[in-house]
Amino acid sequence: MSEVRRFLEHLVEAHLSELAQICKSDVMAIYGPMISALPGVVRVEVERLSRREEFNGRLTIVLDTGGGLVDAVERTVDVIRHHYNMVDFIIPDQAMSAGTVFALSGDNIYMDYFSQLGPIDPQFLIDDKWVPGLGYLEKFQELNQKSMEGTLTPLEYALVDKMDLADLHRYEQARDHSVELLEKWLTTYKFRNWSITQTKGEAVTENMKRERANQIAMALNDTTRWHAHSRGISMKLLVDELHLKIEDISSSENLQTKLREAHNFMVDYMQNNNMPACLKTAHHSEQTGE
Repeated sequence: MSEVRRFLEHLVEAHLSELAQICKSDVMAIYGPMISALPGVVRVEVERLSRREEFNGRLTIVLDTGGGLVDAVERTVDVIRHHYNMVDFIIPDQAMSAGTVFALSGDNIYMDYFSQLGPIDPQFLIDDKWVPGLGYLEKFQELNQKSMEGTLTPLEYALVDKMDLADLHRYEQARDHSVELLEKWLTTYKFRNWSITQTKGEAVTENMKRERANQIAMALNDTTRWHAHSRGISMKLLVDELHLKIEDISSSENLQTKLREAHNFMVDYMQNNNMPACLKTAHHSEQTGE
């Protein structure tokens, strides 16, 4: 290991340890795409952390991702929730697509004006390139409508002929799966302490939680609303339009400062070592202050 790499790695670990002190929880930084190998890597780390005597069942995930596989996210959440009762997410930059689904599995989400979530349009790796599945579905539906109207051009017919119906079905299943996961996780975790409605002061039922979760999931899955898979959805939009409760990082100057330092060093560490993805952990310790 080079001296520069060792120095940057030390800085990353030191700043994550400081974040662990602030959050009073274990901290896990996950940077990069949500790929099939992620659950296994996370499993090794959370099993190691959970064996500590001072383990308190709380985890804070610092997440920066452009998205990836929803199936990988589902298995990762299952692994994490097997060990941790309380899981918070901090988004220093972005958590798009499957990353948004991941973040919404948490009890709390921390963002600031710069942070972004995104539409939950599922992505697929095709020819070493991540592509949004709903784009294919919508194009197929458009061409199918033109076919029924008798306005399909020869070029468009050739395009339809190349589309794989099995792939289209897979995209539909992934879309429905994302919505199903958000309904389950929002109801189970983020809404678990929601007992009184804010406007009318009414008691919140389980059915109300499920309906609210479905509304959020469907809104995030509505590509006509966001226009593009890469559209970033800010904290303000999430709060004002989707009425989703988000914790503002900037309300704590100490948290904001330490998070930015940790994020910057994490990005530098990955760039200097040409790493497309990285996972680092730290644990909170009352005894040592690490």
